[in-house]
Amino acid sequence: MPSPAEDLIRRHRFTVTDYYRMAEDGILAPDARVELIDGEVLEMPPIGPLHASVVTEIQDLLTAAVRGRAVVRVQNPVHLGPHDEPQPDIALVKPPTARYRTRHPEPQDILLLVEVADTSLRVDRDLKLGVYRDQPPPASERRPVPGIGDPERSHRCRGPWARRGRRRPFPAAVGAAVD
Repeated sequence: MPSPAEDLIRRHRFTVTDYYRMAEDGILAPDARVELIDGEVLEMPPIGPLHASVVTEIQDLLTAAVRGRAVVRVQNPVHLGPHDEPQPDIALVKPPTARYRTRHPEPQDILLLVEVADTSLRVDRDLKLGVYRDQPPPASERRPVPGIGDPERSHRCRGPWARRGRRRPFPAAVGAAVD
Protein backbone atom coordinates (compact mmCIF):
# COMPACT_ATOMS: atom_id res chain seq x y z
CA MET A 1 0.00 0.00 0.00
CA PRO A 2 1.49 3.36 -0.96
CA SER A 3 2.28 5.84 1.76
CA PRO A 4 0.48 9.22 1.84
CA ALA A 5 3.68 10.88 0.53
CA GLU A 6 3.78 8.51 -2.46
CA ASP A 7 0.22 9.53 -3.32
CA LEU A 8 1.37 13.16 -3.61
CA ILE A 9 4.53 12.49 -5.62
CA ARG A 10 4.30 11.86 -9.33
CA ARG A 11 7.30 10.77 -11.33
CA HIS A 12 8.32 12.80 -14.34
CA ARG A 13 8.81 10.56 -17.34
CA PHE A 14 11.44 11.80 -19.77
CA THR A 15 10.79 11.64 -23.50
CA VAL A 16 13.34 10.51 -26.04
CA THR A 17 13.72 14.19 -26.99
CA ASP A 18 14.48 15.07 -23.34
CA TYR A 19 16.96 12.19 -23.18
CA TYR A 20 18.94 13.43 -26.19
CA ARG A 21 18.80 17.01 -24.94
CA MET A 22 20.32 15.86 -21.62
CA ALA A 23 23.17 14.23 -23.55
CA GLU A 24 23.70 17.31 -25.74
CA ASP A 25 23.73 19.60 -22.69
CA GLY A 26 26.30 17.42 -20.89
CA ILE A 27 23.95 16.18 -18.19
CA LEU A 28 24.67 12.66 -19.39
CA ALA A 29 28.35 11.93 -19.98
CA PRO A 30 29.23 10.88 -23.55
CA ASP A 31 30.46 7.50 -22.31
CA ALA A 32 27.60 6.92 -19.85
CA ARG A 33 26.05 3.45 -20.12
CA VAL A 34 22.45 4.58 -19.81
CA GLU A 35 19.18 3.66 -21.51
CA LEU A 36 15.77 5.29 -21.55
CA ILE A 37 13.19 2.77 -20.31
CA ASP A 38 9.61 3.82 -19.57
CA GLY A 39 10.72 7.44 -19.27
CA GLU A 40 13.47 6.73 -16.76
CA VAL A 41 17.18 7.04 -17.44
CA LEU A 42 18.69 3.80 -16.19
CA GLU A 43 22.38 3.23 -15.60
CA MET A 44 23.37 -0.15 -16.98
CA PRO A 45 26.07 -2.39 -15.50
CA PRO A 46 29.43 -2.64 -17.28
CA ILE A 47 29.79 -5.28 -19.98
CA GLY A 48 31.89 -8.17 -18.72
CA PRO A 49 33.99 -10.58 -20.80
CA LEU A 50 31.42 -13.42 -20.78
CA HIS A 51 28.61 -11.09 -21.84
CA ALA A 52 30.72 -9.57 -24.62
CA SER A 53 31.79 -13.00 -25.85
CA VAL A 54 28.23 -14.35 -26.04
CA VAL A 55 27.01 -11.22 -27.84
CA THR A 56 29.84 -11.56 -30.37
CA GLU A 57 29.04 -15.25 -30.94
CA ILE A 58 25.36 -14.48 -31.57
CA GLN A 59 26.33 -11.58 -33.83
CA ASP A 60 28.57 -13.87 -35.90
CA LEU A 61 25.86 -16.55 -36.22
CA LEU A 62 23.14 -14.10 -37.21
CA THR A 63 25.35 -12.16 -39.61
CA ALA A 64 26.27 -15.34 -41.48
CA ALA A 65 22.68 -16.57 -41.52
CA VAL A 66 20.96 -13.39 -42.73
CA ARG A 67 23.58 -11.70 -44.92
CA GLY A 68 21.82 -9.37 -47.34
CA ARG A 69 18.36 -10.14 -45.97
CA ALA A 70 18.57 -8.34 -42.61
CA VAL A 71 20.87 -6.03 -40.67
CA VAL A 72 22.49 -7.11 -37.40
CA ARG A 73 22.93 -4.17 -35.00
CA VAL A 74 24.88 -4.63 -31.78
CA GLN A 75 24.20 -2.58 -28.64
CA ASN A 76 22.61 0.28 -30.57
CA PRO A 77 19.35 2.05 -29.71
CA VAL A 78 15.92 1.09 -30.96
CA HIS A 79 13.14 3.68 -30.78
CA LEU A 80 10.07 2.00 -29.28
CA GLY A 81 7.97 5.02 -28.39
CA PRO A 82 8.08 8.50 -26.90
CA HIS A 83 9.48 7.25 -23.56
CA ASP A 84 11.52 4.20 -24.63
CA GLU A 85 14.85 3.91 -26.37
CA PRO A 86 16.60 0.81 -25.06
CA GLN A 87 19.83 -0.59 -26.45
CA PRO A 88 19.33 -4.33 -26.90
CA ASP A 89 22.45 -6.44 -27.14
CA ILE A 90 21.41 -7.45 -30.65
CA ALA A 91 18.70 -6.15 -32.94
CA LEU A 92 17.96 -7.85 -36.23
CA VAL A 93 16.30 -5.21 -38.40
CA LYS A 94 15.05 -4.79 -41.93
CA PRO A 95 17.58 -3.60 -44.51
CA PRO A 96 19.00 -1.43 -45.91
CA THR A 97 21.30 0.07 -43.31
CA ALA A 98 20.97 3.49 -44.98
CA ARG A 99 17.45 3.87 -43.58
CA TYR A 100 18.99 4.15 -40.08
CA ARG A 101 21.30 7.07 -40.84
CA THR A 102 18.68 9.60 -39.71
CA ARG A 103 16.69 7.55 -37.22
CA HIS A 104 16.92 4.45 -35.07
CA PRO A 105 14.92 1.33 -35.93
CA GLU A 106 11.28 1.45 -34.84
CA PRO A 107 8.91 -1.45 -34.09
CA GLN A 108 7.94 -1.94 -37.74
CA ASP A 109 11.66 -2.31 -38.63
CA ILE A 110 12.52 -4.83 -35.93
CA LEU A 111 12.67 -8.54 -36.71
CA LEU A 112 14.31 -9.78 -33.52
CA LEU A 113 15.67 -8.35 -30.27
CA VAL A 114 18.17 -10.26 -28.17
CA GLU A 115 19.25 -9.48 -24.63
CA VAL A 116 22.17 -11.39 -23.15
CA ALA A 117 21.68 -11.28 -19.41
CA ASP A 118 24.23 -12.01 -16.76
CA THR A 119 24.69 -9.08 -14.37
CA SER A 120 21.79 -7.30 -16.11
CA LEU A 121 19.28 -10.16 -15.70
CA ARG A 122 16.88 -8.29 -13.40
CA VAL A 123 16.83 -5.14 -15.57
CA ASP A 124 16.45 -7.16 -18.78
CA ARG A 125 13.72 -9.40 -17.38
CA ASP A 126 11.80 -6.97 -15.18
CA LEU A 127 12.02 -3.75 -17.21
CA LYS A 128 13.23 -4.19 -20.78
CA LEU A 129 11.24 -7.32 -21.57
CA GLY A 130 8.02 -5.50 -20.67
CA VAL A 131 8.90 -2.65 -23.03
CA TYR A 132 9.70 -5.14 -25.80
CA ARG A 133 6.40 -6.96 -25.25
CA ASP A 134 4.50 -3.69 -25.53
CA GLN A 135 5.95 -3.09 -29.00
CA PRO A 136 6.09 -6.46 -30.78
CA PRO A 137 6.94 -6.74 -34.44
CA PRO A 138 3.87 -7.08 -36.65
CA ALA A 139 2.30 -10.54 -36.42
CA SER A 140 2.83 -11.10 -40.13
CA GLU A 141 6.56 -10.81 -39.58
CA ARG A 142 6.93 -13.55 -36.96
CA ARG A 143 8.62 -16.42 -38.75
CA PRO A 144 11.79 -18.41 -38.16
CA VAL A 145 15.07 -17.27 -39.62
CA PRO A 146 16.03 -19.87 -42.27
CA GLY A 147 19.24 -21.62 -41.41
CA ILE A 148 19.49 -20.81 -37.71
CA GLY A 149 16.48 -22.33 -36.10
CA ASP A 150 12.82 -23.00 -36.07
CA PRO A 151 10.64 -22.28 -33.04
CA GLU A 152 8.83 -25.58 -33.67
CA ARG A 153 12.03 -27.64 -33.56
CA SER A 154 14.54 -28.23 -30.81
CA HIS A 155 18.28 -28.53 -31.19
CA ARG A 156 20.69 -30.72 -29.26
CA CYS A 157 22.93 -28.74 -27.04
CA ARG A 158 26.11 -29.47 -25.15
CA GLY A 159 26.82 -29.18 -21.49
CA PRO A 160 24.40 -29.96 -18.64
CA TRP A 161 21.39 -30.07 -20.98
CA ALA A 162 22.98 -32.75 -23.16
CA ARG A 163 24.03 -34.87 -20.18
CA ARG A 164 20.43 -35.01 -19.03
CA GLY A 165 19.34 -35.95 -22.56
CA ARG A 166 17.13 -32.86 -22.87
CA ARG A 167 16.51 -30.60 -25.81
CA ARG A 168 15.95 -26.90 -25.69
CA PRO A 169 14.82 -24.46 -28.35
CA PHE A 170 17.35 -22.17 -29.97
CA PRO A 171 16.15 -18.88 -28.45
CA ALA A 172 17.74 -16.49 -30.93
CA ALA A 173 15.44 -17.66 -33.71
CA VAL A 174 12.08 -17.35 -32.01
CA GLY A 175 10.02 -14.52 -33.44
CA ALA A 176 12.43 -13.65 -36.21
CA ALA A 177 11.54 -13.01 -39.80
CA VAL A 178 13.70 -12.66 -42.84
CA ASP A 179 12.48 -12.84 -46.42
